[in-house]
Amino acid sequence: MVPPFFTNWPWVDLPGTDWQLVSTSDGKKYYYNNRTK
Repeated sequence: MVPPFFTNWPWVDLPGTDWQLVSTSDGKKYYYNNRTK
């Protein structure tokens, strides 16, 4: 399940990994691993 505060921002899959990069409207970037949540 995706955290609700990440649902409105673009996700970028990082090739070769389970990680995704999320950029928020205020310019912050977060890494999210769907396997470990």
